[in-house]
Amino acid sequence: MEYTDQYAEVYAPFEKQTFDHALVFLPTPHEEWLGHPFQSLRNGGSLNEGSTLYAQNLGPTKQFATIDAYPNRTPYRFTYRGLWDNGKGQQITPHLQSLDIRNGSHHRFTTTVGDLGRLSSVRLSVNKTEIVSYHRGSDASKEKPVTVRWDVNGTHVRQRIFKGRKEQ
Repeated sequence: MEYTDQYAEVYAPFEKQTFDHALVFLPTPHEEWLGHPFQSLRNGGSLNEGSTLYAQNLGPTKQFATIDAYPNRTPYRFTYRGLWDNGKGQQITPHLQSLDIRNGSHHRFTTTVGDLGRLSSVRLSVNKTEIVSYHRGSDASKEKPVTVRWDVNGTHVRQRIFKGRKEQ
């Protein structure tokens, strides 16, 4: 895959989407350097004007602070699957999704983790307390996705259902 082909794949969701007062969180494949590889996804001269405001996805605390700072914008998250390797042949699958902001004292979540790709393990934890941990087996092609359902309130996180790999 050519370098420019990789860019065309990554930018495809933005060509199909029309934004009206959006806040788009971008991944940081080169740490906090937003200028690369997303050169065309940049803010204009003002952070309060324009149809789209782009921000780095620097984790939940900063993400919520950014959403709070721009409450009249519709939040989106842009991600991609694959390794950003500067056009060395890696397939990139981009995804742009609208985010729902929910308020309340209790929430129920479902998290599904599929093919680990180059990763060898996954750990779900809250406040440094491990909820689920597993490691990829020797034959990863036969492994199924892992689904965890959990309840969250103001003080506790409780795992409800664990499906897929055996909990370790």
